[in-house]
Formats: sequence, C-alpha cells, structure tokens
Amino acid sequence: MFREMPLILKTYKKFSNKPDIILIDGHGTLHPRRCGIAVAFGVKVKKPTIGVAKSFLYGIYEEPDNKKNSFSYVYDKNGDKIGAVLRTRENTKPVFVSPGNLIDISSSIKAVKKLIGKYRIIEPLRIAHIESNRFRKGCI
Repeated sequence: MFREMPLILKTYKKFSNKPDIILIDGHGTLHPRRCGIAVAFGVKVKKPTIGVAKSFLYGIYEEPDNKKNSFSYVYDKNGDKIGAVLRTRENTKPVFVSPGNLIDISSSIKAVKKLIGKYRIIEPLRIAHIESNRFRKGCI
C-alpha cells in the first residue's frame, strides 16, 4: 500500500470527472488489520471503494460453489464477517471482495457481480490492467 498509494492518488487527482465508486485491485477490510489499500484510498479521497483481490490474504472461508456468482463470506478469527470470496466463472479460482470505505459487504458483492464479464477478473480492473501494461511498455 505504501508503495502504490502515492501513484494512485496522483493519478486520481488528474481525473476531471471523479467516479462515484472506486474499485481497487487489492484488499479492503479483508486484511489482518482491516485496512487494506481499498480502505486507505477510500478514506483519503472520501469516496466509496471496493477491494477486489486475486489472491487470498487473510481470514477463514469455505470455497463457494463452482458456479458463476456463487460466493461465501470470509470471517476473521473472532467470527466477524470481513469480506467474501466470489466465483466469477466456473472452473476458475475465485476473487476476494471486501469493502473499502463508505460501503458494506453485501453492496460490494452486488456491485462486483454486475461487473463480471467473460474473464475471471471483473471488466474495469481487467481493462485497467491491460492499459497500464500498455503504458508501461510505451505503447500509449
């Protein structure tokens, strides 16, 4: 978070139209300290944020059914609900969804489900990843 946050903030400040909700490729409350990059960024910009991570970091969960849109909740060691594991496609690894700021878990899941496309990674984050790689390689 400390490495990535300054660049993300700098980029965000350049937007002339600020989004209503921000998706972060990383964790929100689904973090050992309940303060992943989606939480920190959301607090900083005072906007609703959702963390959507490709890898598991922390918590206890049961694997969701092998069907698109299936999910199960992730709990911390005290049994508190801190996020969800969501299947975006059959026969692929799930993604990990957690609220960042100014949004709850169920609303986060609902929003992310609406953004599922043909691939495992939700469309906005998949496109951002593709474009950032193009930029990094000097194609833009």
